[in-house]
Amino acid sequence: RIYQRMELSGEIERGYFVEGMSGAQFGLPEAVDDLMNRTRIGRNFSDEIPAVLLSACDPAYLFSSTGPFDSRFGKLTRLPSNYAIILDGLPAATIELGSKTLRLRNDLGKEEMAKALSALTHLVDSPWPVRPYRKVQVSQIGDEPIIGSGIEDMLQPIGFEKETNRMVLWSK
Repeated sequence: RIYQRMELSGEIERGYFVEGMSGAQFGLPEAVDDLMNRTRIGRNFSDEIPAVLLSACDPAYLFSSTGPFDSRFGKLTRLPSNYAIILDGLPAATIELGSKTLRLRNDLGKEEMAKALSALTHLVDSPWPVRPYRKVQVSQIGDEPIIGSGIEDMLQPIGFEKETNRMVLWSK
């Protein structure tokens, strides 16, 4: 019902965007327009696709705890506070907001890592009611503290602020 209301108000659009997935799918109008434009003019998606932030509860998240991502990265429980960052069709990172834990795939280069981390801003920058959080906190990178890990230097340029034992991103 919430999606139907959002669709009627023009906040999201309904369609079938991912081939092979059943059921109605919803997207922000700008994302739908981008998909339609790419399809019409035959542009290659891999040329310029940004990292995509996806809720672990989203039906489009195909990498469940039993999927191919499990063996290389770890399980991501399907909770509303858990998100995956998809880069080039595969999960590059996950963030578990309840435990304040960020995990990055081990084979990412610095450029790929920066691209993936930039998707975290969507947690606080998306328009309401899509924006789920006013503040995102990260205190762990995998099993290690975030402070002193070197990753904080990659989080600061995208808006994270260093606090005593964590990095914090606030909505604007």
